[in-house]
Amino acid sequence: MNTHRKRNLTAALCLAAALLAPAAGTAVAAAAPAPHHGTAPKNCPSGHLCAYSGADYTGKAATVEAQGKDLKDLTKHAQFGHVASLYNNGASEVTVWDKKDFKGHPLTLAPHHGEKTLPHSFGHQVVSAKWHGKA
Repeated sequence: MNTHRKRNLTAALCLAAALLAPAAGTAVAAAAPAPHHGTAPKNCPSGHLCAYSGADYTGKAATVEAQGKDLKDLTKHAQFGHVASLYNNGASEVTVWDKKDFKGHPLTLAPHHGEKTLPHSFGHQVVSAKWHGKA
């Protein structure tokens, strides 16, 4: 291949990479939804961890008070067995797991933050919760 063709090919490849890079970055950014921060859902009382059967804090709601008391087994709260979204309306971070005794997949929510769509790894259940610091 002559030098002139190599330069043209290199220029074309650089241009293509420059044009595709922003689209690739957008696809990656869209794949990981950010946790929700802001105003708590209307039916999530202050000082509570709230679980919803639907995405975006919709559907049936269940709440547990964030009193700094760790909950090894939330199965007595039926709604925590079918969770699509969660909101921490407490004053401290909370970590939740998909299994009893703080085992399985963890998810930590800052105060006044939520997950509009629970990660698929949870299998739609939150079974234990542990608060960090004062609730």
